[in-house]
Amino acid sequence: LHSDKPKTEVHLSCPMDRGERYQSMKDREASPEPDPEAAMLGDFHDDMVVDNLDDFFSKLYVYFYEGGFTCILVGRILRIVEATFVICFTSFLVFAVDWSALLSCHQEDCEKVKPLKNSMQLHHLSFWQSLYIVLDIGFVIYLVLLIWEFFIKSKEAWEMRYFYRKYLGLDDRTLQTMQWGDVCAKTVEAAARHNISRVGNVDQLTITMRIMRKDNYLIAMVNKDILSPNNNLTLTKSLEWNVKFLISQMITKGFYNSEGEDFYRNVESLKKELRKLALINLLVSPFVLCYLLIDTIFTYVAQLKENPGKLNMRRWTCMALWKFREFNEVQHVFDRRTQQSNEAATNYVKQFPLALQTIVAKTAIFILGGFAAIIIILSIRNDSLLIFINVFGQNLLWWLGILSLCMLTAMHFVTDPHQVFDPNTAMAKLVQCTHYHPSRWRNNAHLFDVRADLLKLFQLRWWTFLQELASILITPFQLSYRLTARAEDIVQFMKDYTVDVPGTGYVCALSTFDFEKFGNLPKSNAGATVHTALNAPVKASDRLMEKAFMSFQATHPTWVAPEEAQSIVDWMERKKQSSSAASSTATTPPQTYQPHMFTSTLSTMSTSSTSV
Repeated sequence: LHSDKPKTEVHLSCPMDRGERYQSMKDREASPEPDPEAAMLGDFHDDMVVDNLDDFFSKLYVYFYEGGFTCILVGRILRIVEATFVICFTSFLVFAVDWSALLSCHQEDCEKVKPLKNSMQLHHLSFWQSLYIVLDIGFVIYLVLLIWEFFIKSKEAWEMRYFYRKYLGLDDRTLQTMQWGDVCAKTVEAAARHNISRVGNVDQLTITMRIMRKDNYLIAMVNKDILSPNNNLTLTKSLEWNVKFLISQMITKGFYNSEGEDFYRNVESLKKELRKLALINLLVSPFVLCYLLIDTIFTYVAQLKENPGKLNMRRWTCMALWKFREFNEVQHVFDRRTQQSNEAATNYVKQFPLALQTIVAKTAIFILGGFAAIIIILSIRNDSLLIFINVFGQNLLWWLGILSLCMLTAMHFVTDPHQVFDPNTAMAKLVQCTHYHPSRWRNNAHLFDVRADLLKLFQLRWWTFLQELASILITPFQLSYRLTARAEDIVQFMKDYTVDVPGTGYVCALSTFDFEKFGNLPKSNAGATVHTALNAPVKASDRLMEKAFMSFQATHPTWVAPEEAQSIVDWMERKKQSSSAASSTATTPPQTYQPHMFTSTLSTMSTSSTSV
């Protein structure tokens, strides 16, 4: 933000006709290239200038998402503190602790063992100590990067604090209770008042499309099965980061820079880029794997000791999250929806009576409880027996801890005898949170096959963690072989699903909410025809764009949608009225769960969505 720049008037020709608003990549190949900087520059004003709108709006959202300047500053400092603690503490454990003496002592000799070495002899290093030094170098580099990031992000956060206070009238305390839609509305007003953009008007949709430029492409890739398990691909966090980087490279090099003009068209160029990424991942994978292991041990081991049942808790896989996420759905809105869906999914899974599992678990608890009871009775008589009596080389205190852990784990396999079997209601609540309802699930919520399908997406936490660990080592293979084999499909996808929006630049076509070109609505029951794109090759599966549109309107109630988008609102109103009429004439008793109007609309859309 600068205050000494003079106002500059910029005149750009912008097609105002709706039919000329978007231009597909196929059409762009035969037309002149646009100004490379046009979609990424801001506007000069007397008291405000923005050079990069993508970067500016991304920082605007990060400032809101992380809770303001103080939270950002303290969070970055504590990340540095944590990294420093990991380096110092692990170095102490490796070089100062006498592990050979600790692990080889017997019970009667342990009191005499000195856990720390008298001196650290760095000239006589073991293999593991030498390996740790190599890893420690990587950790130190990571710490230096965190310190560098701290100064960069602190400066950016201070500038955003100035913008929020001066132009939006919001301090950090007020921001804690603000909705993102309200912040966006204030930003749109400020942009219009101070001419923030030289390339067109700014509204809530253009702000969100800039923030989610890469994420929208990834959502579309999952929706169109480019990154599907059917293609022998397992989408994990590690692969997700690489695909986002690849999308960023394809957008900037392929669409903006004349030197990389053929990047998004040339399959061989893409394969070469994938192999480079695979090599980089292979080099950094040992450091990432070790740091992830250390971070997990420090974070969760103490929690598991207090609550072993967390091992049986479930969470959505990375693939499931990207299946559920909708176009232009910012992270905190999606996080809230995901948290609500966790409880709904757990409740649905518990609906099914697993008689055999319950019988085995109860028997295990009974036997384990018998052993634990004897140990507890002995400890009441003389607690020193827990320490000095050994069974199979371990004292009774150790066995009591193991028995307690096994009993708590077995208890989570016992189904609740008072659970009311109502899978249809449980599935309805789940669909209202996820907006995901495949055709094979409809009217089949009571089947174990549907439960098995859901469990592929909603897996045990410890299993997903092992998958993430394995993915760090497998990702180089997936990049160099699996994704390379799909390079032609990725190139074609980027060509088909990219449009140039005046004032915004190249974005995913399905994130534009252009229902005339990319819509997927059927004819209404009343016979009135709504806008469709039945012959268009570019459209989302399961009406994801239509559901995303409804969600976006709920998040941004002041956003003025294009006129042609009103067709989807009218269609959903007719669907809601027909559903209400059908339910009013039904003889079934009223349900105990009544969703509000918006979630009911999305659930209706999820239930009725089919391939057109």
